Amino acid sequence: MEKPRSTKNVILATIAVCLIAFAIVLVALVATGVIKGDKGDDGEEEQVETVETTDAPAETEEPTPTPEPTPDPKEKDYEKAMQYLDNKKYEDAVDAFKKLGDYEDSKDMYKKASYLLGKKYYGAYSYKKAKKLFDGLGDYKDSKEYSDRCVVQLFIDRQPVIRIKMAKGDKKGKKPMNLTWTPVEGADGYEVKWQKKSDKNGDDDGETDEASVSHTIKFKGPYKWIRARVRAYKTVGGKKYYTAWSNTAQIRRVTKTVEN
Repeated sequence: MEKPRSTKNVILATIAVCLIAFAIVLVALVATGVIKGDKGDDGEEEQVETVETTDAPAETEEPTPTPEPTPDPKEKDYEKAMQYLDNKKYEDAVDAFKKLGDYEDSKDMYKKASYLLGKKYYGAYSYKKAKKLFDGLGDYKDSKEYSDRCVVQLFIDRQPVIRIKMAKGDKKGKKPMNLTWTPVEGADGYEVKWQKKSDKNGDDDGETDEASVSHTIKFKGPYKWIRARVRAYKTVGGKKYYTAWSNTAQIRRVTKTVEN
């Protein structure tokens, strides 16, 4: 009965060989670093390969939209004022720029619009309106010069009214003739022209005098008639400007002429 025992031995021998072969392979793997073992007798620790983990990328946040700036209501008003100016609607431009105050260059544009409006009034003979605008502009461009022109125009458009009056109680023509006239606003003086005439249609003798607002004519001779006219003058910028002559006034002396 030896045969079964030998079979058992063969099996055990086979297992032993397999274990030895496995051990050899295992040692070889450890030696080559394929498998890292525990800390050995030499004190070396088993090194475990670490794999760095990468955090998952964070979700990208969408940027918050920047709110659009609220438009300045004066911006549209400014554009409208400029349109008025470009279209020569100077009255509207002056009002619009005045309301804008200090916005951008509104003050400068207000002066420009006022100046152009003043010239428009001046060309239309509206000298009072023009003068008011030019006076408000001060030294802007030639506003002072235009203001003086308005003063002249307003002055020369006036016309004094003259009258001749005999002295009260003069029955024989011995007393002088008195000339008076309505004063002209802003006048610096007056110029009087008068004539002594021997008859109504005559043109015998005449004189020109400077006067204030009245004048007395003293004369001798057989002159039965006297006629006169007057005009005012004003000096602006060193130059003398005159109004139109008044209508001529005429009066007859008493019939009996008495020589002085």
